[in-house]
Amino acid sequence: MKKLLCTLAVLVLLVGTLVVMSACGGADTTAEATTTAPVTTVPVIEAPIPDDYTLYDNGDISFAYPESWAKTDGSTVLLQDAVTGNNITVVYEAKNPIYATLDLDAYNESFKPAFEAMGMTITDAAVAQTENASGLAITKISHTATMSGVTMKQTMYIATVGTKSYTVTVTEVKADSTLVSTVFDTLKEVK
Repeated sequence: MKKLLCTLAVLVLLVGTLVVMSACGGADTTAEATTTAPVTTVPVIEAPIPDDYTLYDNGDISFAYPESWAKTDGSTVLLQDAVTGNNITVVYEAKNPIYATLDLDAYNESFKPAFEAMGMTITDAAVAQTENASGLAITKISHTATMSGVTMKQTMYIATVGTKSYTVTVTEVKADSTLVSTVFDTLKEVK
């Protein structure tokens, strides 16, 4: 829970900065000693990277984001559009099993109060367990957040890769459904 609150605190700090600025694996192949069976693999669908987008790749996960955005590396990666204030943050923590079973009730019990304690008003929350075309299991959390009079939509994609749980948060100060769907569609585990 402490790691979860630290992750939420980092996200709120990044949102606060915006407010000020803007007032996948191989098939298991086993063979019998006397026969060999054909190996059937399900193809992984690679979502194309749209024009004017580039690939973020940290060696564990990758996804497409607008190539004109500024990138700030560190323990928290920030990809940001200086014009709109829209941004993407990437943080990770040690593998945390809470996300695989997270539902709206658990979000309202744990996440929402943490955001509200940091001065945010949260509405329109939704939580879904889903998978994208690359086969990555994702916990998708979305909500509308208001802080210091600025309203924004946040969509968090949480995926566990190896020993880490990654949270990729897309914050829309200005609505951009293409950005949100592109991050989801192209998010994958780097093999």
